[in-house]
Amino acid sequence: MFNSEEMYERGIQDAAQDDLNSFYYQHYYHYRRGYDLARRRLHRKRHVRQSLPQQVWPALFIVALVALIGTGMFIFTTSGTRENATTQLPPDADVVVATATPVEEEPPSPPPPEPLIDSEPRLEIGGTARVVNMNGAVLRGRSEPGITQPVLVRFAENSEVTILEGPVEANDYTWWRVENELGAGWVAEGSLDGMVWLEPQ
Repeated sequence: MFNSEEMYERGIQDAAQDDLNSFYYQHYYHYRRGYDLARRRLHRKRHVRQSLPQQVWPALFIVALVALIGTGMFIFTTSGTRENATTQLPPDADVVVATATPVEEEPPSPPPPEPLIDSEPRLEIGGTARVVNMNGAVLRGRSEPGITQPVLVRFAENSEVTILEGPVEANDYTWWRVENELGAGWVAEGSLDGMVWLEPQ
């Protein structure tokens, strides 16, 4: 006669072979217990296998294997880097974390202003001028700048002269040395009240 342990093992074997002994199952508790337990395990395995196609199992195995290898290499590399960084620093070294400082770009400088072109003619050495606003009088050309200097030449109104020297300030007047076919002398540019006598051409 079988004991309890043997009946339990017999139930497991019959369940694995799908060979139920109905007499043992009805009359022996340990047989029924082993048989039911084994059937539940087999049913669970079959359910898992049937839930996924057969082609998926090899792919899942390869993915799991690659993930496991990659994780191991990452842990090994990281631990080696940390260990090297730790051994290279002296124990009393201060660790400074460098942070990137954003560089502010300077706005482009405006272009330099274009020089103003003075279209108005002006008196200058080498230029020409015309005697104006004399009201019938003449413009005296003197030997030196000044109202007391001797008169060398007299320039009539509307006569054209060439500027040789100047300007020179004397007796509150601005003086230019000019010449034409009559001769050369220092003449005042204009009166004290702003009347122009020498007009640039």
